[in-house]
Amino acid sequence: MLLLFRSPKYSRKIFFTLEGESDIRFLNTHFADERIHYDSPCSGKPEVINAVQLLRSHGKQNVYGLCDADFDILEGNSYENIHFTDCHDLE
Repeated sequence: MLLLFRSPKYSRKIFFTLEGESDIRFLNTHFADERIHYDSPCSGKPEVINAVQLLRSHGKQNVYGLCDADFDILEGNSYENIHFTDCHDLE
């Protein structure tokens, strides 16, 4: 993903890192916006959290994660710059 930031097409976009391809399809269908780019490591929540932390450590402050709530909300878990869906799964 770091390479995308070098492209003029993506350099000013807000990046949302998601858990999987189905999340990208859902958001592109229901929340398409030319200012936003959805991407995924396709490896689940831990990789989303790691990707957001890595990109932000490289100065990319316009990167956020969006993950399924699973049980994190019930357990009181939170992660910096990671937002959860209101329910168990996005779809």
